[in-house]
Amino acid sequence: MNGFKVLSIAIVASTAFAGVASAATLTTSGTIAPVCKVDMTARSFDPSHQTLQNIAGVLVTCNKAGNKAITVDASNGYFAGPSASQVHYNLTLDLDGNLLPFNNVNMTSAAITSGIGAPDATVANGLPGNFSVTLQSLPFLAGTYSESWDVTVG
Repeated sequence: MNGFKVLSIAIVASTAFAGVASAATLTTSGTIAPVCKVDMTARSFDPSHQTLQNIAGVLVTCNKAGNKAITVDASNGYFAGPSASQVHYNLTLDLDGNLLPFNNVNMTSAAITSGIGAPDATVANGLPGNFSVTLQSLPFLAGTYSESWDVTVG
């Protein structure tokens, strides 16, 4: 009978510890939409000064990973003025962190592209800067001068 008791206890003990483990898994997921944009705030432009002029505040934002470039496409490549006058200029884009994607570049009507060179997280958070021009010639005819730029990042 003692042998039967020992065998019974051994069977009960083995069934108590031989159960199947049960675990739960929590998975959460979501998607962040890609955003690449350039916001610009116009500032005054005084054509009576040939020195570097801040004509726009710039905020470059792009949350895509990897290398990013900025493109500037000038409508004319010059400031159009009265009597079909054309004032040519050089463009500078000065971003925070001493980044100069464009430094005194002679603009034409062709689009120009340059790498930004900032860390992904910095650009994703918004990288501020200034968009400026240096005029190539003085003096000007009296009247209104204008130029337009499309600025994109990607």
